[in-house]
Amino acid sequence: MIVVRVKLQINEHDKDTLLACLKGQMDEISRFKGCKDYSFYQDPLDPSRFFLYEEWLDRPSFDAYKRSKEFQETSALLFPMMVQKPDSAYYSSEKVGP
Repeated sequence: MIVVRVKLQINEHDKDTLLACLKGQMDEISRFKGCKDYSFYQDPLDPSRFFLYEEWLDRPSFDAYKRSKEFQETSALLFPMMVQKPDSAYYSSEKVGP
């Protein structure tokens, strides 16, 4: 399994635009082959900070998503709104426990 964690901060005045655009994108991306989870969270203490969490069945599934039109569209939406480079981490892992 591939786990992706991205922390990002956007311009505060872009928050409503970001949320409106991502709602449709998230449903579409969640239906990608191999996508186990695609969730976007907002920091309750700082409304300009967000956290993206993804789980993919395997590396080929994640790579196919990264080559997709949806990834390009989401990136084109997010990057101009960011106030700094995102903090991203990628993990290859196996779930332990129930």
